[in-house]
Amino acid sequence: MGNEKSADINLTELLLKISSDVSAIKTDMQNFKDSYKSEKENLLAKIDDVREDFDKEMKAMKEAFEEKLKQQDAQIKLLTTYTEALRTQKDKEDAKKWRTTIAFILTGIGGLLIGSIPFILKAFIQAGAK
Repeated sequence: MGNEKSADINLTELLLKISSDVSAIKTDMQNFKDSYKSEKENLLAKIDDVREDFDKEMKAMKEAFEEKLKQQDAQIKLLTTYTEALRTQKDKEDAKKWRTTIAFILTGIGGLLIGSIPFILKAFIQAGAK
């Protein structure tokens, strides 16, 4: 009988140790679950924070880019206006030169015609007398 009680005691001790080990494992698993849940929430919060920062930065970059585009459009319009002004100025200068040239030519032709009026009248008079 002594052996049976000793075996029962060892078995009971073993079961108690297993029970305490299972309890410790269960506690460790619960702690692991809690820490996992806490870490997951922290990571999700950090991800949301990074996402918000990213959205703010992208919005700021987009606004800056659009502002640069507006400035470039304004510069392009200004340059187009200047180019057109230079083109019309060149056309005006060329037109003035041609007008002056044509005026001199017409003045010369007019002078020749005025100078030849007596000869033309003489020719008409002689043609009419015959």
